[in-house]
Amino acid sequence: MRSYSLGLTLAAMLIGTAGAQSFDYTDFSSTAGLDMNGNAQQSGTALRVASSIKSDKGSVYYNQPLYVDGGFTTTFTFAISNPLSGGADGLALLIHNDPAGTAFLGDHASALGYGGFASSPTNAVDNALVIELDTFFGSSWNDPDGNHISIQTGGTGDCSQDHNLSVGTSSPSTSLKSGTHTLRVNYNGTTLSVYLDGSFTPEISVPWSFQTGGTYLAGGAAGGLNLINGTDAYIGFTAAGGGSANDHDLLSWNFTSNPSGPIGTSYCSPANLNSTGSSAFITAVGQTSAAANNVRLDVTGLPANQFGMFLTSQTQGFIPNVGGSQGNMCLGGSFGRYKTNLVNSGAGGTYSLQLDLTQTPTSGGLVSVQAGETWHFQSWYRDKNPTNTSNFTDGVSILFN
Repeated sequence: MRSYSLGLTLAAMLIGTAGAQSFDYTDFSSTAGLDMNGNAQQSGTALRVASSIKSDKGSVYYNQPLYVDGGFTTTFTFAISNPLSGGADGLALLIHNDPAGTAFLGDHASALGYGGFASSPTNAVDNALVIELDTFFGSSWNDPDGNHISIQTGGTGDCSQDHNLSVGTSSPSTSLKSGTHTLRVNYNGTTLSVYLDGSFTPEISVPWSFQTGGTYLAGGAAGGLNLINGTDAYIGFTAAGGGSANDHDLLSWNFTSNPSGPIGTSYCSPANLNSTGSSAFITAVGQTSAAANNVRLDVTGLPANQFGMFLTSQTQGFIPNVGGSQGNMCLGGSFGRYKTNLVNSGAGGTYSLQLDLTQTPTSGGLVSVQAGETWHFQSWYRDKNPTNTSNFTDGVSILFN
């Protein structure tokens, strides 16, 4: 396991939005670089944001603004345990530009440390996007149930925990306050997606722009945020309990912004036209570091509501109209298929895949990508051009370091 002794140098590495920002807390044996408020505290190698004590609350933030506007990926592992009177209330990820900065902490109990009570609504975080993991049913806040994930925002105003301010919600089948869970949040500049426990299918995926906002599930426009320098925000967590409570522990946390655009090199481009009258293109964002294990493949220009699959190989190739397809296979040698991760282009004609570089498919089984290796990626998809057939995107090559 990598030591977090590097934490002391991260401030020097995060030099603004000219390049990708990143940090990686593999655990919290060190809390260097973090600002903690309320009763948030280190607990062994975990970070206890709030404890199983009546009316406890806390918050923790990375101690400087991070670039979010053009895209980012953040992943954290958490455990909600040790229930008092059944357990409550939940943990939240905050992306904000509240005047309190890294000192912000809202009300306890159903407010989850980020919201305010009906008697104190202005205690809520301003100018924020919040992803809450809510483990207690609050009927007065229009909660769907006592085990849900929701994306909340009040635009540049107060961000209440009331679900009238939700732009997306999901009630997972697994209990959020039992066992250890991992949440991954991907934002590509237009779509915000939330994944639970390693699934490649998002719990929530909604159109979102930090500049123009999105749409509330209850109806109406959700405004965007006033970001720091138009691009950056403070990022961290709040948690709280009330008459019922839990220990709310963070076990790990990493973050990577993608302000510099795609990684890798396109080839075999442009791909053959599909039934939209244009080509479908594949791009990659994230980090070229194999150890960071943070690469997402995005495909655009697809026909709507068609299934697709991602392919990979360490060899480029060119096979026109392979297998009767309308497109060109741009991979050579033995190639692998992410066959358990079928995706659908939806109404917008796009889909994505967050790669796990330690589980890369080949004809001989799964392998781990190593530094110094070049891997090539492509996507196959169904099409109707003019009858049921298939097509391919162009390719993208990534040299990992």
